[in-house]
Amino acid sequence: MRVKVYIDGASKGNPGPSAVGIVIKDEHGNIIEEISEYISSNFTNNEAEYHALIKALQACRRLRANEVMVYSDSTLLIRQVTGEYKVREPRLRQLYYTVKELERNFGRIIYNIIPREENRKADTLAKNAIPEEQVLTLNDLNSEILKSIVNLYRSDPFSHAYLMYDILYNMHRIKLYLNYDRGIRGYLLEWHWETVTSFTFWGECRQLVKFLPRPKTYTFINLQMEDEHLIKAIFEKLKGLKFKVKTFIDMATDEDHFNSIIKHKVRKLTIDNLKDLIELRKVEGRLVTERTVAETLRMQRCYGIFEDGKLVSVAHTYVRLPEIWIIGGVYTHPEYRGRGYATSVTSAVTRDAVQSGALAMLHVAEGNPAYRIYERIGYREVARRKWIIVRGP
Repeated sequence: MRVKVYIDGASKGNPGPSAVGIVIKDEHGNIIEEISEYISSNFTNNEAEYHALIKALQACRRLRANEVMVYSDSTLLIRQVTGEYKVREPRLRQLYYTVKELERNFGRIIYNIIPREENRKADTLAKNAIPEEQVLTLNDLNSEILKSIVNLYRSDPFSHAYLMYDILYNMHRIKLYLNYDRGIRGYLLEWHWETVTSFTFWGECRQLVKFLPRPKTYTFINLQMEDEHLIKAIFEKLKGLKFKVKTFIDMATDEDHFNSIIKHKVRKLTIDNLKDLIELRKVEGRLVTERTVAETLRMQRCYGIFEDGKLVSVAHTYVRLPEIWIIGGVYTHPEYRGRGYATSVTSAVTRDAVQSGALAMLHVAEGNPAYRIYERIGYREVARRKWIIVRGP
């Protein structure tokens, strides 16, 4: 597949708030994809240009392009990546190495310098992505901001466990936008897992709706607070898409309140059970890949019940931190329901959580009969939150 890629980076202040604009076309000139993304509060224009190229090459790799024609109005960028200029600035040198690593994914890359007038679309996409108010991203993380994230998590693990866990273990899967003023006032956390995307809004974050892209996959939007104005702004972003708003209940337990109900032979799952778990998830209707299921088995605590030589019930963690585990993925094969299997596998994971000294938490939809089951094993309601579920375009 041959593509043409027009890229631009913009910095308001140089250094200052920065964004990238990317237009990817097929060999006939039809637009395949456009990217307009805010990347930092404090990049130079040259750094922004490099990040535009990096994100463009990552997108081309995802599109499985083999031949890439890159068009940019940045003479410095093109002269450096083609070897005509040396890369002397340390901050650009690391970005240069990233570009060279990405180039290995393609059969051929040709770089072209074009006049600014021929790159107006990418330029507009970049400039439009820069917010009026200061917003921080993952590229702005430093010791002060990381300390603020840790303090926020410690003040309320129930609300911020996903943020803390993703910062520690899932940086390659997330984007983060912070409303920051001598501390975190609000944030938008974006997380990707194959065909599923989730967004978490917390605090003063109405201005962060700007960074909510139009969903292209199955999407969860988790609202950690009640804000009718925020919800209306999100609805505007979702116009024309099928979505529903549901209330989910956060339930939690600890070692003092947990009541283990394990009436069946429950097994801890390992990577050896990869095919078993894939088959059960297919019955559930989930779109999973071998890679993502393998990652779950390696990173999370998983328990299952086997009957008739196959895995028929499962529960596992989404998050494992010293202070809190979040449990989910609970599912029983339709032919084996009504036997209490879900209670047993959930109890097994919860037992490991509380014995480690952590709290155990899970989410259950309002009206789901499982609420009563979780109560029986010691879970109590700690919060109710709105979730917007989008089926995709």
